[in-house]
Amino acid sequence: MDAYADAVEGVVRVDVASVPDEPQAAVRQVVVGTVLVDAVLSALRLLAQQHTAVVTDRSR
Repeated sequence: MDAYADAVEGVVRVDVASVPDEPQAAVRQVVVGTVLVDAVLSALRLLAQQHTAVVTDRSR
């Protein structure tokens, strides 16, 4: 689990850095980001798994 935690820390740094200073904009960014970015990250993870499986299979 440590490797997952380390990887997620990079994502969190990007998340926090993208939050605007203005409170209303910050709330909007966090809500939209939570809904959309979670879905995108999940899809990217699946694509990366597929890519890694194909690359690993080809190297055998």
